[in-house]
This record gives sequence, C-alpha cells and structure tokens, in this order.
Amino acid sequence: MRTFKIKFITASGQLKEEPILGKSLKDARLKILEKHTASVIIKVEKVSSLMPSLNKFLQPKIEKKDVMQFTAHLQSLSQAGISIVECLKIIENIVHKKSLKQLINQLTSKLIQGQSFSKSLNELPELYTEEFIALISAGEKVGKLDEILKTLYQLLQWDEELSKKVQKAFRYPLIVMGVGFTAMIGVFTFIIPKFAVFFTSNKVDLPILTKTLLSISNFLVDNKLILFIALLGIIQGLFLASKNKKMKSKIDLILVKTPLFGEMYKNLIVSKSMKIFAILYENGIPILDSLKIIQTLSKNEVFQQDIAESYSNIKQGLSLGKASNLTFFFSGLAAQMITVGENSGNLGSMLEKTSQLYRDLVENVLERIFTYIEPILIGIIGMLVLVLALGIFTPMLNMMSVMSQG
Repeated sequence: MRTFKIKFITASGQLKEEPILGKSLKDARLKILEKHTASVIIKVEKVSSLMPSLNKFLQPKIEKKDVMQFTAHLQSLSQAGISIVECLKIIENIVHKKSLKQLINQLTSKLIQGQSFSKSLNELPELYTEEFIALISAGEKVGKLDEILKTLYQLLQWDEELSKKVQKAFRYPLIVMGVGFTAMIGVFTFIIPKFAVFFTSNKVDLPILTKTLLSISNFLVDNKLILFIALLGIIQGLFLASKNKKMKSKIDLILVKTPLFGEMYKNLIVSKSMKIFAILYENGIPILDSLKIIQTLSKNEVFQQDIAESYSNIKQGLSLGKASNLTFFFSGLAAQMITVGENSGNLGSMLEKTSQLYRDLVENVLERIFTYIEPILIGIIGMLVLVLALGIFTPMLNMMSVMSQG
C-alpha cells in the first residue's frame, strides 16, 4: 500500500486535500470518490516513502485526552444511529490535531475497504491499547458495539483519573530522590576532591571515615566512564532479561512481591481486570472469551500465567471462583467475592464491586504514600548529611585544635 495526496472539490464546493492509502493512483481515486461522493478530483500525487515517516516524527503525538475526545464523539454519534463510517467522517471534520485527523482518515479508508472496525484499529495501534481493541472486537461479535463504546469511554475516564492520582502521589517523592541523588553525586565528584587537596597540602591526619569518603570520591572521579558503561550494561541486561520468558517471569514475580509498591501494583491489575470482566459479562460475552481479552490487560508474566491457568481449569469444569482461588493475583478476597456473585446469580454486579474495592485499596495507599516514604527519605538524607559532616569537618576541627595549641 502506498500513500497518495489527493486534492479535490467536494459536492458543497470546498477545496480539500487528503492523504489516502491505495495500491495505485486509480485505487486512490476510487477510494476518495467512495468517501466523498460527487467530488471532483483536481490532482493526485504519490507521497515519497521518506516524507510520511518524517512528518509522523514531527507531528504532535496523539495523547490520552485526544483518544478520550475521539471516543466521546464516537459513542455519542453511534448511539444516535449513525454508521461508524459516517461517524468517523464527522469526527474528522471537527477535530483539530492533524495527526488525529490523518489517523481517522486512514481508519475510514480501511472500513470502506470492508475491514471490521476492530481489525482496522488493530492496524493503527496509536489510538487504542490491545485490551480496548479486544473489547471493541467482542462488542462487534455480539452486536453490542454501541454499548461497548459507551463503557469504553467510561473506562478511559476511570483509567485517566487513577493515572493522575498515581502521578500526583509519586511526583514529590521522585523529585526529592532525584534532587538528593544529584546532590550526592555533585558532592562526591566536585566538593570532596577540593577538600582532599586541602587535607593533602596541609598534611592532616585523617580519620577512617574521612579516608573512606575520599576513596569513594576518587573511585567515582577516576572511573566515571567505566561506571557509565556499567550502568548502560545493567540497563541492557535487564532489557534482554525481560525478553526471556523465564527471566521475565522471575522479574515480574519480584515486582509484585515488593513491599508496599508490589501490593499496590497487584491491586491495580486486579481492579482493572475485574472492571473489564464486569463490562464483558454484562454485555453477554462468555467467561472463557472474556478471560482471553483480560489476558491482554498486562504484560506481567505472573498475571498471564494466572489467566491461562484459570482458563484451563474452567474448561475442565471448575467454577470461576474456584479457578480464581488457585491463582496468585486473585486468590483470597477477589476469589471469595466472585464465588458469592456466582452463587447469588449477580456475578456482573459482584465483579464491579470487586473492582471498586481493589481500586479503593490502591487509592488508600496512594493517599498515604508520602506518609510511608517521608520518614525513610528523611532518615536516609539525615544519615548521609551526618556522615559527610563528620567525615569532612572532623579533620578540619582537629587541625584547628592543633594550630590553636601550637
């Protein structure tokens, strides 16, 4: 497929220019006439393969707020009984961001060619994540795309609200740690070496703590390049380890078992998976099909294995609650609530309540995160300041004492 730039006059007399994908000039002409009936084509030209890539790089990225705006328009127009293709044409005319306009244009072209909405979205991953596309696909299969689009917008809002709370909770601790780390590097690479020159020139007898600090400083200054290369090596090693399934599984298990943060991360995944499960169940998607969609929610290997095991156990005859209780992520409270929902015949409602409960657990931790971290940060910073003060100023005080006695 090649990209063509087509200039044409619409039926209403407007002069427009649009990029469109096509196998040839003739194919591109036919597609633009299908999209804009009764239009007069003025000029068709092939776009070089370098320019689209360059333009894509230079154009502003499609942000989450753009996706939410697009979804809000789409679900509103779709519920009014307008076809998806017509919805996209209307949205393309009202959005302002050029990159989003082009994406909608490509999406419309794929639908006109006969592709399903979900398959077209799958070929344009800039718009929706894998689990959202899976939700849309499920909605198409059961004929409830309108309902899925509505819940998709609500889910995007739910996700955005939680994302903002996470950013707000971690912003200050990360700034403090970043400033503290930068300051320590500065002290060891610039300030301590100057004291080292002073102590050497005055032949000061140094205590063990001061010698240790000077040794660390010398090591950092003398091996900056080696340490930088080593850091890059560690990052590369972790990246390669994440590509190995066994290693990634171990790393992911350590991640979810990390005190405080691991539990919060686990609860976040459970909350979101239960939210999506509730949406799917309420829209008539079978449990096994729902599990396949939920499996796309996280790349965490432990979570992936849990869903795969649940799928296998349910296929062999276990209930959803019993299968969930055999997993790492869902055993305990989540499994018990699912079992209650199954027994009472209110599984959809109970899945929603489970999602809200685990979200509340995450938000409670986020609200108190600084309360947990603050004493640790103060303790670490205080200890470092004390060590530096004793290491640097003790020999200076000793030298001044000797000089006063002399």
